[in-house]
Amino acid sequence: MSIERVQYSHNNTNYRCSASPRDGLEPPVSSEPFKLVVLEIPVSSITIHSPPPPFYSGDTVTLRCEVQVLTPSLTAAPQSPVFTGETVTMTCVIESHNGWTFKWYKEQSSVSVSEGNTFTITSAAASDEGQYWCQGERRQRPTTSQSSRSIDIHVMVLPTPTLTAVHQAPLYTGETVTMTCVIESLGGWTYQWYKEPSRVPVSEGNTFTITSAAESDEGQYRCKGERRDRSTTSHQSNSVSVEVTALPRPTLTAVPQSPVFTGETVTMTCRIESHNGWTFKWYKEQSSVSVSEGNTFTITRAGESDEGQYWCQGVRTGKPTTSHQSNSVSVNVTALPTATVTVEPQTGVFPGETVTLRCEIETHSDWIYKWYKDEIDHIVFEGKILNITEASDSDGGQYWCRGWRTQRPTSSQLNNGVYVHVKGTLASQLLMGLGVAGGLAGGWVLTIVLLKFALRCSRKRSDQVASPSPMSLTTFSGQTESNSKDQSDEVMSTAYYRLSLTNMGDSCHPYELVE
Repeated sequence: MSIERVQYSHNNTNYRCSASPRDGLEPPVSSEPFKLVVLEIPVSSITIHSPPPPFYSGDTVTLRCEVQVLTPSLTAAPQSPVFTGETVTMTCVIESHNGWTFKWYKEQSSVSVSEGNTFTITSAAASDEGQYWCQGERRQRPTTSQSSRSIDIHVMVLPTPTLTAVHQAPLYTGETVTMTCVIESLGGWTYQWYKEPSRVPVSEGNTFTITSAAESDEGQYRCKGERRDRSTTSHQSNSVSVEVTALPRPTLTAVPQSPVFTGETVTMTCRIESHNGWTFKWYKEQSSVSVSEGNTFTITRAGESDEGQYWCQGVRTGKPTTSHQSNSVSVNVTALPTATVTVEPQTGVFPGETVTLRCEIETHSDWIYKWYKDEIDHIVFEGKILNITEASDSDGGQYWCRGWRTQRPTSSQLNNGVYVHVKGTLASQLLMGLGVAGGLAGGWVLTIVLLKFALRCSRKRSDQVASPSPMSLTTFSGQTESNSKDQSDEVMSTAYYRLSLTNMGDSCHPYELVE
């Protein structure tokens, strides 16, 4: 079919074609209608481009011929691609003339899908995809415009971000985990991070980092994309579970436990049951500088300077690279108990007399006492009380005692000791007294008798006591005769009385003066 000399009256006329079988047995089949759009011949206009009038002979005049073609301007927001559920608004505009109304068409259909300056697709779906265009109409000339350019509406399913976490499981306390959110299609996405079940974002950006992870950071994390150019969000991403495992804590033990006694050896041991390959560092108080390394830490011969709080921490090359700090152990150093020594008699001792030394430790019990004489490695007796009977010169000297026991503390301090002084023999002391008495009395007969008695007494005791110390007899002379008799009587009476009470036992008696 041909239309010669198309007139404007043909505008918007629908045409169909049909086909009928030659045998006439089948009904004719018609095509889809085709709308013929006839535009009026554009109106041309001539304008003087240059120079402006008036014109003079010889001037050059430039004329411009313009043909006005009325084509609508079509815009869409947002531009394609459009995501499922979004709203798309298309606008048709003709700048010249007034009174335009617009019809909207999809694809090649001659049936308009809408009328108006704008055409809106709400909650876009796959069925809304296609080519859209518009055309203007009005009652006055020009009564129609040309068709606008077409806009291709492509509807995409909302993307789902991919969330990945960069860390080697398990995640230990204090470690760092970095999560990344990515949408492969298109660009211009910003990301928000959520920790379930909260809908309040905890962070923004394509990465989210948890530094120094703690138990409070445990949970499910998701991300979601948003676009800057329109209020569109993606689906939520897959979730990533963050589980924070507590660092292993070493067990610290100390042998012996506090209090520690001066001079003892303390051995502390650090142990972690889980994982292998641990090495341990030892710290004292709050110092960050380790005092030792190894599974054990030993204090030998503990002193006051070793007191304090000790703790350990494990390190290794694999995960986990460190442990928690261990429990702390307090080392308190206590002085060893001191033995107290008493001696009876407290004054000097004469040969033949008995000396009693007593050792006492007030704290703890079950002490075994050992006595040392002159040298601290010379043990002379074991027991709480040391009795020296019939003391002699060889018993004189410095004595110490120390306590020993099977339980802690296993020993006491060595006390300062006491000195036992054994004076000269009783006979020598007696002879000295008698010599003085005889001299004062001026009676040589009495002196000789008393000296003879004393010497005899001394000889009989020589088997029981140490030999008498050498002595010298001093004879006093120059006494006046006027008082010699009175002094002699007094001395004789005193000497006899003392001799009768000297406790010399069966070895010597006053009656032995008579042979």
